[in-house]
Amino acid sequence: MVITSLTFQHDYDHHKNTFKKFVCPCIKFLQMSSSTAAQQEFAKVVNVVWQNLGKEDPYWGVMTHPAYKSDVITDAEIEKFYQTGDLAVETIRERIASYMGETTLSSKTFMDYGSGCGRVILGASKLFKTCLAVDVSTDQLKLLETRSSALNVTNVKTLCVDMEQIDSMRLPETDIIHSLMVLQHNPPSLCEKVIDLLLSALAPNGIAMLHILFHMPCYNPDSNFTHTKHFQLHPFGSNALNRLRMKHKCEQIDCFPANSCGEGYVDVYWVVRKTPQ
Repeated sequence: MVITSLTFQHDYDHHKNTFKKFVCPCIKFLQMSSSTAAQQEFAKVVNVVWQNLGKEDPYWGVMTHPAYKSDVITDAEIEKFYQTGDLAVETIRERIASYMGETTLSSKTFMDYGSGCGRVILGASKLFKTCLAVDVSTDQLKLLETRSSALNVTNVKTLCVDMEQIDSMRLPETDIIHSLMVLQHNPPSLCEKVIDLLLSALAPNGIAMLHILFHMPCYNPDSNFTHTKHFQLHPFGSNALNRLRMKHKCEQIDCFPANSCGEGYVDVYWVVRKTPQ
């Protein structure tokens, strides 16, 4: 394996009112690699980009609509932002109920990886016994905590993770693990580590319902390791998913279109159940 040569230009103290501090042109990947050094640099970039984005554009970082930019967002738009999570929550309810039975949901624990400001997990909190919101961004999780308190939601806890510590990270055992429009923002080698971590935390008979980007137009991993001008976006392969599924003794029970990424993209919800031990 060829060791990657990486050049990073982290100029986060300047041009704070522009997108440049968040964009992948600031991160030049000269060559892909799975070396330890490259993995650490990938993790560092994910930490820095999303901590800064979460601090300065927490709502836009989740839903990239101009109305959600920090310099223009209103209280009414914040309410609309949270309402956009209703469809995802209903999809979770319908699908998980079909796999486990509707009457069992209220006794289950739920984890949302990449929870951000809580667009999905606040609605999901009405379905499950306890919920854990996991994210890289401290500031987005603080917004979630503030909103939870205002809505008197008492069964949601938050956990901020450091991607540079992912190899030693452990998450609590959970019945249902969900992630939407999150994993694709990690380079494939780091995405594999995240999914490995999530499946490690899945309880016996538990369900993981993970949003996976399989294909995107104009993706060229050999040149720039990126696609959009806002943040990294990467597809993830089915072979790696199958490898992880078998490692953690999970069976695939569903795979259905998510259609969350736009025209020309192929993205799905990949659903697995961990077999009893």
